[in-house]
Amino acid sequence: MVRLPARQAIHMIGVFVYDLFGMKISLFKITFYVLIFLFLSSPAMSQGLDRNVDVEAGVGDSFLSVSGYISPFASLVMDSKGVFLRSAVADRQGNFSISQVRVKDDFSKFCLKAVDFKRVGESTTCIKAIPVNGFVEKHDIFLPPTIGLLSKKVNEGESATVFGYTMPNASTQVHVEGRSALTVSADKTGYYETQLKELKRGKYVLYATATLEGKNSLVPDSRVELEAITGAQRVINLLRFP
Repeated sequence: MVRLPARQAIHMIGVFVYDLFGMKISLFKITFYVLIFLFLSSPAMSQGLDRNVDVEAGVGDSFLSVSGYISPFASLVMDSKGVFLRSAVADRQGNFSISQVRVKDDFSKFCLKAVDFKRVGESTTCIKAIPVNGFVEKHDIFLPPTIGLLSKKVNEGESATVFGYTMPNASTQVHVEGRSALTVSADKTGYYETQLKELKRGKYVLYATATLEGKNSLVPDSRVELEAITGAQRVINLLRFP
């Protein structure tokens, strides 16, 4: 049974009782009151007057906040399971901050894809994070350097140029699977550059890390690939893909 709003119900009863005991009631008024009562008691009317309506909202119940440093003016994109969450740009010192990002109940990891301000290199780093009491806090994150190649294919026996950006004056390590890491210092803008010399035929997988004031950066999840090919292979590739 649908209940009338209290104010309207009391008013109707009062008027009806007054008319009834004041002997002013008539068949027309009885019909009129019945129609008004039925109208005000209808589901559509009572729903519009009822203030206690439950509303469902599909929102998460946790908030993610992260901060750290990478390289000056680097662009960052945060995502989780391929879903975009937030973007940010590091300041002139390389510091960044992303706060109050609403995440889902099953949140367990986020990734930060970085592109340096010259857009010569990039890196992606994924970080595990479990909400505690509705919050996820990750601070003082030292993200790895961005990394890029002058060319992803070089002739066998030649050198390959590797470069990217990190924090200014940081010591950068370029890791190559199957070879020793190369160490180079970044300049005051965060730029670093080194070369892989006398490459033998084959494929190489590279990534970069850095060290600043005794603190090591995270290891990126992304990798770049380099291939050293013979002169004959290069000619074939040129003929195949003019």
